[in-house]
Amino acid sequence: MDEFTKFNNQTAGRDKIFRFLQYLSRILWNNLERNGGSPQKVQQVRKIDEILGLMRRVLRFGRFFETLHSVLPVFSSVTNPIIRFTSAMSRVSNGCYMFIDHIVCLDKLGIISLKKINLSKLEKMSSQFWLYAILLGLTRDIYEIIQVYKEEYGTKIHFAKHKTSSAIMLDRSGSRILSESAKMEAEVTSTINSEKQCCEQKLIKCVHRLNVIGHFLLNHADITVDTSKNLCDLFLPLSSLGYLKVNPILVSFLGIVSTVFSIIPQINPMVKMVPTT
Repeated sequence: MDEFTKFNNQTAGRDKIFRFLQYLSRILWNNLERNGGSPQKVQQVRKIDEILGLMRRVLRFGRFFETLHSVLPVFSSVTNPIIRFTSAMSRVSNGCYMFIDHIVCLDKLGIISLKKINLSKLEKMSSQFWLYAILLGLTRDIYEIIQVYKEEYGTKIHFAKHKTSSAIMLDRSGSRILSESAKMEAEVTSTINSEKQCCEQKLIKCVHRLNVIGHFLLNHADITVDTSKNLCDLFLPLSSLGYLKVNPILVSFLGIVSTVFSIIPQINPMVKMVPTT
């Protein structure tokens, strides 16, 4: 309860709670609309969705400056060029997305008046910047996964290859002293057991891969959480931009899942990617 209170006291924490409720309301009104619910109920739930969306925009107001300002420490503190580029450009894209979102927020509040055509263009542009930020974040996640795989499993793979090649060399050298009858017997035995050995090898490889994946998920929770969040988020701008036709209920569900993944690092900083994208 204390952790939730601390989380709720943060502006980012309240935004995540409102985001969770907003996508939940979208599932409700889409489900009502699909199952022939009364137009009044659908309109009521849609209104809740709009109010939650506006509340989130108000909570984020001014964040674009903070996001853009956070780009400078990345260039000075991160030495890896790929992580530096993806992290910095992801923050720039996020800052641009928030800046446009602030303009839309002012229109929603009635402070400024935008034409419907201009408003739709701005909303499309903000979704594009959001998509760029997610893609850059995923690029960084994939790079981190490759680096961890090389560091932790590269030696084992190299040893396995060396062992296999050594066995082949021994087999070739030994085959020189085998008699013709022994060679024929070995070929017959190999033919009989080939299918069994193939199945066993596939099973061993499958178990090994599952062990590797399980080890990675347990020991690199920060990469796992961030990658899962970005993969779920990816479908949201793709759907809103019309690049991908996805069921609205599925999109809203992915939004809820990505919100849960984004809450985890705020509650437990040990699974937070450093630097964040």
